[in-house]
Amino acid sequence: MRSGRINIPNVLTAIRLVLVPVFIWLFLAGYPAIALAVYIFASVTDWLDGYLARRWDQITDFGKLADPVADKLMTIAVLACLTYRHVLPWWVLAVVLLKELLMITGGAFLLRRRNIVVMANRIGKGATVMVCVALATMLLSPTVPQVTSVGIVLLAAAVATSLVALVVYFAGIFMRAVKDRENI
Repeated sequence: MRSGRINIPNVLTAIRLVLVPVFIWLFLAGYPAIALAVYIFASVTDWLDGYLARRWDQITDFGKLADPVADKLMTIAVLACLTYRHVLPWWVLAVVLLKELLMITGGAFLLRRRNIVVMANRIGKGATVMVCVALATMLLSPTVPQVTSVGIVLLAAAVATSLVALVVYFAGIFMRAVKDRENI
C-alpha cells in the first residue's frame, strides 16, 4: 500500500467531492438532466477509482478516508435534493442518514481506535449499486414522471438491502471483537 501520493484514483475521488455541490446547484437551479449526468459520472468514477487503486496498488490513506466520504456525501445530496423537491418522503432521507451515522460512529470511530478493519461485504456492495440505480431512476422523475413509482420501488429495495448490509457489518464487527478477545 502506498500513502501520501497524488495518483489517478485519488484525483477521481477529489473530483467526486467537488461534484457534490455542483450536483446540488444543477438540480436546484432546474437542470435535472445535467444533474443526472453529473451523478452518473460520479457513480462511474466511484467504481473506477476503487478498481484502479486496487489494480495499480495505489491504495492510500487519503483514498481510504475520502472515497467513502465522497460516496456518502453524493448519496445524501441526491436524497436531500429529491426530498426538498417532494419527489421522496422525508423518512427515506432520515433512514439513510441514521444508517450512515451508525456506520460512521460504529465503524469509523470504534474500529479505528482498535485497529480493526471490517471489509465491505457483497451485500453492501450490492446495496451501493442498487442505491445508484434507484437514485438515477429517481433523478429522472422531474423530467419523466412515469418512472417515479419504479424509482420508489427500487429505492425501497436498495434501502432495505443497505439495512441488511448494516446488520451484517455490525455482525462482522462483533465476531471480530469476540475472536480478538479469545486470542488474548
